[in-house]
Amino acid sequence: MTAREYLERPETMRLEICRKRTRIETLRRLATRFSAPPDAVRVKASPDPSRMETFLAEAADEEQAIRLLEEKRKRALADAALLIARLPDEKMARIMEMRYLDKLPWEEITDRIGCSPSHIYRLHQLALDILTPPPDVPD
Repeated sequence: MTAREYLERPETMRLEICRKRTRIETLRRLATRFSAPPDAVRVKASPDPSRMETFLAEAADEEQAIRLLEEKRKRALADAALLIARLPDEKMARIMEMRYLDKLPWEEITDRIGCSPSHIYRLHQLALDILTPPPDVPD
């Protein structure tokens, strides 16, 4: 795993959590639709409890997966912060913190650091070249 991949893990996990939350909302809406009394347009005379239970069970599984993923994300953020703290240059560390921990856009980083974008990008790449993530990182 590269240093960039290691530092991007928390954001990747956050996006996965968001996708799972969206899926849970969809499953709950489907369960509600299948548990609601039939309207005048529907042909079926009763809701389908087996499908409703399936949707609710899938939603519960997703909620459990989110809890586990949130814990992994917290650890990944802490690991990323520790890796960044190993940088020998304070300006490099600050750039990496703003980019990977604070999730700031490049424009804001250049404004806060007070350097040209090309200098910021150069420091960022140098920091990535310096950093080596631990070899035993589980995915």
